[in-house]
Amino acid sequence: MSNRNFSDLQIHINGRARDFKFYLERYILDKNIIQSKPDELIYEPTSLYSCYIHEVIVDKDTHGYFNKDGSLNRFSYPNRGIRIKNQKINKHKKCIREITNKEIMEIDDDCHNIILMNHVDHFNYWHWTFDCLTKLIIAKKLGIVKISKLRLYVIGYTELKNFQWDGLDLIGIKRSQVIFSNRKVKFKKLLNISLPSPISNSKEVIKLVKSALDQQLGLSGLSNIEKVQNGKVGEKLFIKRGNAKNNRTIDNIEEVKLLCIDKGYSVIDPGEMSLLEQIEVFRKSTKVVGVHGSAFVNMLYMKSGSVIELFTKEYCPLHEFALAKHCSLDYKIIESDVNNRIDLKKLENLL
Repeated sequence: MSNRNFSDLQIHINGRARDFKFYLERYILDKNIIQSKPDELIYEPTSLYSCYIHEVIVDKDTHGYFNKDGSLNRFSYPNRGIRIKNQKINKHKKCIREITNKEIMEIDDDCHNIILMNHVDHFNYWHWTFDCLTKLIIAKKLGIVKISKLRLYVIGYTELKNFQWDGLDLIGIKRSQVIFSNRKVKFKKLLNISLPSPISNSKEVIKLVKSALDQQLGLSGLSNIEKVQNGKVGEKLFIKRGNAKNNRTIDNIEEVKLLCIDKGYSVIDPGEMSLLEQIEVFRKSTKVVGVHGSAFVNMLYMKSGSVIELFTKEYCPLHEFALAKHCSLDYKIIESDVNNRIDLKKLENLL
């Protein structure tokens, strides 16, 4: 597995794998249920580095920064099947139009400036946690810079969601440290922490983040969650997708929900909960069931237990499996059939 690109393994179960033979040799399948996967299937990216970059421009929705010559460097690079440690991977270049001074906000100082977020994807709980918050946790945990010294820039957006403010507060970031800009920003000096990609596959980083969050939660304490579902949330959770934007729906999801309720599962909608409420509920959970979505980030806070994730036949990545593995959780997948329905008998056997 040493030189295999992990993205090649992001397969679809019903025969649409890029490398289907390889997939069949390493998965144990039973009519759309993945029972287990061997350890070597998880490719672990290792390139984590931090450095200060100079005279760069950051724009909205770019996932990177522009150099003087107009080339675009990504903040983090996928590990493309090779193991590289403490090296900068920078092959991607892109030409951009000339930018006028009126379009640019210039930051001409030597402060510890860092990009908090500059892409619409970062409003997603998964991407926020692993693309944005993790950078700050690493900076703090590894002593790259004192967290109180950072100035965090949000490029192209003027506000954060409540769960984002909650996350910053949890790790000790003050609101006064966050700076919003509707314009492109040119930095004389910018701290770039380039994360392993895909980060959920990096055992060391996930364990570092999980440890740091557990430690911070111990210092901060947790909110009272009696108001959540009238205080009736148990140890077994069924995750309701609520108003999630991605159209990952199962046609018989109501039947799935009723089956879970009959088996003693509490129905929760993480989108209607604060971050600390989500953390507390998942910390107490032993079993979790739900349709694929960013709420499974909360596996970070589970102490032990099992997770059953439901997928539509069009989309079945492995990021959550990797995260569950590194969090020492028992993880299983059920994929919908050709009619986009979950087999209730198979689900019942796993509940």
